[in-house]
Amino acid sequence: MTDSKKKAFLFDFFGVFSPDIGWAWLEEHVQDLESEREYLKKLFHMLDSGAMRRETFFATLGEKFSMPGDRILAEMNQKVILDKDLILILQKIKKNHRVGLLSNANAEWLENILHTHQLHQYFDTITISSDIGHAKPDSSAFTHALAHLGAGARDTIFVDDRESNIHAARQLGLTGIIYHNAKQLEQELYSQGILANE
Repeated sequence: MTDSKKKAFLFDFFGVFSPDIGWAWLEEHVQDLESEREYLKKLFHMLDSGAMRRETFFATLGEKFSMPGDRILAEMNQKVILDKDLILILQKIKKNHRVGLLSNANAEWLENILHTHQLHQYFDTITISSDIGHAKPDSSAFTHALAHLGAGARDTIFVDDRESNIHAARQLGLTGIIYHNAKQLEQELYSQGILANE
């Protein structure tokens, strides 16, 4: 039996289904990343919140790191490695729950990734921060995603790899699960009665 109290899921994308490709690339290419981290976090936030276009973001990175922006984009996209075990779990979840994606990202960039890897089929709704002008952990990002999904906060489980986002979700009444890996998530869902042994 599944837990009838929970009707829906919201999943993060980067750091859950795929590595956080932007930061993974930066860790490989920026010698002293710590000294640049705050600047880069602000740059990503502008991209994620829709305040900066994708082309401008990569042109800015390219100028800073003396590399063509389109090459940086291509190299980041090569780092998209899907967690196939998580996809299998998602297929089980979808049998009894609505599933939404809530991601901090540039919509054009993420939509291209979802299309390339044929991932739209796994989600009932997709909410991307640059489309709505609000990025997690802003509460508006969650309320928008829940409305899009047609689910109440207390009916929904939110899965993300960042503690700050989980904390924000819990403050709104969602059940938050910090994501480490597919096995850990599966075990938590079994223990909560969300998944049943087949």
